[in-house]
Amino acid sequence: MKKLTKVQLTRRDELVAEMRKRHEAVQAAVADLNATIQQANELIVEVHDDQEAFYNERSEKWQEGDAGTAYQDWMSEWESEIDEVESPEEDFIESFESLSAEVSS
Repeated sequence: MKKLTKVQLTRRDELVAEMRKRHEAVQAAVADLNATIQQANELIVEVHDDQEAFYNERSEKWQEGDAGTAYQDWMSEWESEIDEVESPEEDFIESFESLSAEVSS
Protein backbone atom coordinates (compact mmCIF):
# COMPACT_ATOMS: atom_id res chain seq x y z
CA MET A 1 0.00 0.00 0.00
CA LYS A 2 1.45 3.32 -1.04
CA LYS A 3 -1.36 5.60 0.09
CA LEU A 4 -4.60 5.60 1.92
CA THR A 5 -7.70 4.67 0.04
CA LYS A 6 -10.46 7.20 -0.52
CA VAL A 7 -12.49 5.41 2.15
CA GLN A 8 -9.59 5.59 4.62
CA LEU A 9 -8.98 9.26 3.84
CA THR A 10 -12.65 10.06 4.30
CA ARG A 11 -12.75 8.13 7.57
CA ARG A 12 -9.59 9.85 8.80
CA ASP A 13 -11.00 13.27 7.98
CA GLU A 14 -14.25 12.40 9.76
CA LEU A 15 -12.34 11.27 12.85
CA VAL A 16 -10.15 14.38 12.86
CA ALA A 17 -13.24 16.57 12.63
CA GLU A 18 -14.90 14.63 15.48
CA MET A 19 -11.77 14.85 17.63
CA ARG A 20 -11.53 18.61 17.05
CA LYS A 21 -15.20 19.04 17.92
CA ARG A 22 -14.85 17.02 21.12
CA HIS A 23 -11.61 18.76 22.05
CA GLU A 24 -13.32 22.13 21.76
CA ALA A 25 -16.13 20.84 23.97
CA VAL A 26 -13.63 19.66 26.58
CA GLN A 27 -11.81 23.00 26.48
CA ALA A 28 -15.10 24.86 26.96
CA ALA A 29 -16.04 22.58 29.85
CA VAL A 30 -12.64 23.13 31.49
CA ALA A 31 -13.06 26.90 31.12
CA ASP A 32 -16.50 26.67 32.77
CA LEU A 33 -15.07 24.47 35.49
CA ASN A 34 -12.26 26.94 36.17
CA ALA A 35 -14.83 29.72 36.51
CA THR A 36 -16.57 27.65 39.17
CA ILE A 37 -13.22 26.96 40.85
CA GLN A 38 -12.63 30.70 40.99
CA GLN A 39 -15.98 31.10 42.78
CA ALA A 40 -15.01 28.31 45.20
CA ASN A 41 -11.70 30.08 45.88
CA GLU A 42 -13.57 33.30 46.59
CA LEU A 43 -15.67 31.41 49.15
CA ILE A 44 -12.53 29.88 50.67
CA VAL A 45 -10.98 33.34 51.11
CA GLU A 46 -14.21 34.74 52.57
CA VAL A 47 -14.56 31.86 55.05
CA HIS A 48 -10.90 32.04 56.07
CA ASP A 49 -11.10 35.81 56.58
CA ASP A 50 -14.19 35.35 58.78
CA GLN A 51 -12.44 32.58 60.70
CA GLU A 52 -9.39 34.76 61.33
CA ALA A 53 -11.55 37.64 62.53
CA PHE A 54 -13.42 35.33 64.91
CA TYR A 55 -10.18 33.78 66.17
CA ASN A 56 -8.45 37.12 66.68
CA GLU A 57 -11.42 38.45 68.68
CA ARG A 58 -10.96 35.67 71.26
CA SER A 59 -8.77 35.88 74.31
CA GLU A 60 -5.26 34.48 74.36
CA LYS A 61 -6.45 31.93 76.92
CA TRP A 62 -9.16 30.72 74.53
CA GLN A 63 -6.74 30.64 71.60
CA GLU A 64 -4.28 28.49 73.55
CA GLY A 65 -6.96 26.17 74.93
CA ASP A 66 -8.56 23.11 73.35
CA ALA A 67 -11.26 25.15 71.62
CA GLY A 68 -8.69 27.51 70.14
CA THR A 69 -6.48 24.65 68.99
CA ALA A 70 -9.43 22.90 67.35
CA TYR A 71 -10.41 26.18 65.72
CA GLN A 72 -6.88 26.66 64.37
CA ASP A 73 -7.01 23.16 62.87
CA TRP A 74 -10.28 24.04 61.17
CA MET A 75 -8.82 27.32 59.90
CA SER A 76 -5.83 25.44 58.48
CA GLU A 77 -8.15 23.38 56.31
CA TRP A 78 -9.45 26.56 54.70
CA GLU A 79 -6.05 28.21 54.05
CA SER A 80 -5.35 26.70 50.63
CA GLU A 81 -7.09 27.73 47.46
CA ILE A 82 -7.93 25.21 44.77
CA ASP A 83 -5.68 25.19 41.70
CA GLU A 84 -7.21 25.64 38.29
CA VAL A 85 -7.29 22.52 36.16
CA GLU A 86 -5.83 21.77 32.81
CA SER A 87 -7.59 18.45 32.34
CA PRO A 88 -10.85 17.01 33.64
CA GLU A 89 -9.13 14.22 35.61
CA GLU A 90 -8.20 16.44 38.55
CA ASP A 91 -9.44 15.57 42.05
CA PHE A 92 -10.10 19.17 43.13
CA ILE A 93 -13.82 18.52 43.65
CA GLU A 94 -13.15 15.93 46.33
CA SER A 95 -10.61 18.26 47.91
CA PHE A 96 -13.11 21.12 48.08
CA GLU A 97 -15.94 18.84 49.18
CA SER A 98 -13.86 17.39 52.03
CA LEU A 99 -13.34 20.77 53.70
CA SER A 100 -15.10 20.61 57.06
CA ALA A 101 -18.34 22.49 57.40
CA GLU A 102 -17.73 23.14 61.09
CA VAL A 103 -15.05 23.08 63.72
CA SER A 104 -14.40 19.76 65.45
CA SER A 105 -15.02 19.63 69.17
